[in-house]
Amino acid sequence: MEENDLKEILEAHALYLGSKGEKGALADFTGMDLSGLDLKGAKLSQALFVKANLRQTDLSGAELCQANLSQANLTQAKLTSVNMSGALFDGAIVRGTDLRRANLSYVTARNSDFSGADLTWAVLNGADLSHGVFKATNGQKAILNGATLEESDFSFSDFTEATLIKANLKGSNLTGVVFQRADLREANLSFTYTRVDGPKITLN
Repeated sequence: MEENDLKEILEAHALYLGSKGEKGALADFTGMDLSGLDLKGAKLSQALFVKANLRQTDLSGAELCQANLSQANLTQAKLTSVNMSGALFDGAIVRGTDLRRANLSYVTARNSDFSGADLTWAVLNGADLSHGVFKATNGQKAILNGATLEESDFSFSDFTEATLIKANLKGSNLTGVVFQRADLREANLSFTYTRVDGPKITLN
C-alpha cells in the first residue's frame, strides 16, 4: 500500500470515529497486504482487517478496540501494549506474535493459532479463545480471568505466575504446560489431558 493512500485512510477513519460515524469513512483493510508497515500508535478501533496480511507489522501501542481481524495473518507482528479489547480474531494466525502487555479483554478468537506468541503480562479477561492452538506460547504473568479456553492445545506452553481464576480449560491439551505459581482458583480443568508419552504438567 502506498504511504499517501494509507494516510488518507487513517485520516478518514479518525474523522469517522470522532464524528461517531457521521463523517469520514470506516477503515477497511479487508484482504490487503499491510505486512511490515509501521502503524505504531495508530487509532484503528472498529477497523476491518478481515483476511489482511499483517505479517511483521508494527502495531505496538495501537488502538484496535472492537476491530475485526478474522482470518488475518499476524505472524511475528509487534502488538506490544496494544488495546484490542472486544476485537474479533476468529481463525486468525498469530504465530510468534509479540503481545506483551496487550489488552485483549473480551476478544473473540476462536479457532485461532497463537503458537509461539508472547503473552507476557497480557490481559485476556473474559476472552473467548476456544478451539485454539497455543503450542509453546509464553503466557507468563498473563491474566485470563474468566477466559474461555476449552478444547484448545496448550502443549509446552509456559503460564508461570499467570492468573486464570474461573478460566474454562475443559477438554484442552495440557501436555508439558508449566503452571508454576499460577492462580487456578475455580478454573475448569475437567476432561483436560496430557499425552501419555509427553511431559507432565508442572504446577509447583
